[in-house]
Amino acid sequence: MFYTFDCLEKNIFKRMKKQLRKDVEKVKAGGPGNAERMVLLFLTHPRASIPKELHEVFAYGAEVSRFYREYGGPAEVLKKARQELGKFWRNVSARRVTTGVYAPGAYQGIEVRVPYWLAEV
Repeated sequence: MFYTFDCLEKNIFKRMKKQLRKDVEKVKAGGPGNAERMVLLFLTHPRASIPKELHEVFAYGAEVSRFYREYGGPAEVLKKARQELGKFWRNVSARRVTTGVYAPGAYQGIEVRVPYWLAEV
């Protein structure tokens, strides 16, 4: 579980990809030969910048706001995260990738979405 902005922060995304690669390899190696092998990734994506007064109660609120300012808002951060993850899934030779968005609601008045990627590896 990461934030969408993590895909844009070089060091965090590098660690994220390393962990995902390990998970992919572990899944590929396990189970019967004909079993479907799937990896599921969730990202947290607030749909607005986090007001300064909520930075203490909203995990990574300051970072969310900083990345949204730097990259042109939540829609642009999500778009770039999807692009980066698309490259990653191709790199690990995922056979099929299904994406979607879960909408759990709001926290502290900020609407939150959880984009996901289900990859057959």
